[in-house]
Amino acid sequence: MHRHVKSLFIPLLIVVSAGLLYGRRLEYAPPHVEIDEVLIGVVAHSIASTGHDLRGEFLPLYSQTAEHSWYQPFVIYLTALVLKVVHLSEWAVRLPTVGIGILNIALMYFVARHFFASDFFAAIAAGMLALTPAHFIHSRYGMDYVYPLPFILAWLLCLELYHDRRRPWLLVAATSVLGIGFYSYIASMVMMPVYFLLTCVLLFQQKAERRTYWLASAGFLPALVPFAVWLARHPMAYAATIEKYGLYDANHLDAVQGLRSLFGYVSISQRLSQYWNSFNPSFLFFGGGTKLMFSTNLVGVFLLPLAVFLVLGIYRAVTHRDSPMYLIVLLGFATAPLAALIVAEENAIFRALPLLPFGVLLATIGVEYLWSAAILKPRGPLYKPVGIVALAGGAAYMVWTLITQLRVTRSSLPLIAVGMGILLIGRVSDRVKQWRFVAVCLLALMPIQFWSFWSDYFSDYRVRSSYWLGGNIRGALEEIIDREQREHAPRVYFSTLKATSGQLDGRNSYLDAYWKFYLIKHNRQDLLARTMPFEPRDVRAVPSGSLVLANIGDTTTETLVANGALKRVATIPELNHNAFFVVLER
Repeated sequence: MHRHVKSLFIPLLIVVSAGLLYGRRLEYAPPHVEIDEVLIGVVAHSIASTGHDLRGEFLPLYSQTAEHSWYQPFVIYLTALVLKVVHLSEWAVRLPTVGIGILNIALMYFVARHFFASDFFAAIAAGMLALTPAHFIHSRYGMDYVYPLPFILAWLLCLELYHDRRRPWLLVAATSVLGIGFYSYIASMVMMPVYFLLTCVLLFQQKAERRTYWLASAGFLPALVPFAVWLARHPMAYAATIEKYGLYDANHLDAVQGLRSLFGYVSISQRLSQYWNSFNPSFLFFGGGTKLMFSTNLVGVFLLPLAVFLVLGIYRAVTHRDSPMYLIVLLGFATAPLAALIVAEENAIFRALPLLPFGVLLATIGVEYLWSAAILKPRGPLYKPVGIVALAGGAAYMVWTLITQLRVTRSSLPLIAVGMGILLIGRVSDRVKQWRFVAVCLLALMPIQFWSFWSDYFSDYRVRSSYWLGGNIRGALEEIIDREQREHAPRVYFSTLKATSGQLDGRNSYLDAYWKFYLIKHNRQDLLARTMPFEPRDVRAVPSGSLVLANIGDTTTETLVANGALKRVATIPELNHNAFFVVLER
């Protein structure tokens, strides 16, 4: 194939394949829209329709949706742009993030092609990112967790080109990308300055002149001016954000006192534990301890075979000291969890997604190390540990899935077979080409394990994650909308959701936002004026035929049903065949 044709065909094939992989059945999985998706969708719809957010601010930099909550601009405005073309729905809210995920994969190809000077290794890097479970899962939520990754990859691409060509505009482009990426996700407020410092590390390695540092700053710092102006106009935003994430008591401590408490002995000890656990193999490759919303818990952040490549890549990056870009990638991987450490929450991969591009690049370095002639001498003794790692990993994964799921997954047996094969190769031959066989086997295992993950994601995982996504609120609200259209109910009431014990349900504070979302989806905003809270004491004042959303287990509404004041007209099933929501009628 002609080189120019190939240079276009390969990335095009990658983009199309990623689109088919990532865009499948967005309304089906995840099974329910999460509250952040709902709020982003409603705010974006308002901006797309009127240019104002829900609080009436015209084209705001940050959109406030609650007392302690502001959304970053990129996810709001990109979603608003999509809603200019398509109507608000579950898949429409998720479509922009899928586009970001596909863009990440394409950018990874170009970064790796310049990094390794090879279309082959570039395609491997793009494929590994596409098959990374954490990237797949986060790219299918209509939220902004993956939004920083295009900026990180674009920064790496510009930095590579600058390192090779030493053209000042490439350096300015690299740091400008970081400045713009500052607005991509709240964790980027920490991570983009970190990557600016890594840029300075590269300049130090190059023994750059002082003028070059000023050029780098000229690209990065001006982009922060809008944030400084916005913060000056919204002075309460800082304290509200601190309170939202529980960093310290912003009502009684000023910023200096609060930061001092964050750097206390207990806090530092906790953060060090979090940092260590961010690289825990159980977390990275087996899925232990991750929130069910962000992981199936049957597979890790990365696929298991990538562990071998990652270890080799780290070893190669540490020992290959004549390439400053190796150091940048290694430091990028090591610093990726820093923003996640600010909040005391273990295994918060959604705040540490920069692990993905840097981890994939290090793994690709490991693939190249196995594949290339860099291993010139016989390495027979190394077959044994690699084979043992693969064999033990497969056996451990099989035992773990047997204990937790009472079944053997499709990926554990092939991994055991590969481990046995590597051990056999070590006894039979010691030629360099056999390392390519090892690399091919490990690479071949990745789509096999991903297929197992994929099958679970579109089947059992929907049931397991349903509760963590709020349950079947959609079914309940759409039942009310459909029934009102058929029966012309005079009013719609929302009862306070609560357990038999009287404990209030956490979904009460979100139902208004969900209601707006589904009213917009079905073009029934007129119902909003006829919607109100349900007061059991005033049940006689409720017009006949009105609909009431309630829940099973609420003794107040169940008593009204038993007395004949209300009647149950619909029970909303959950994916596990239980029920929580009910629709009542006066």
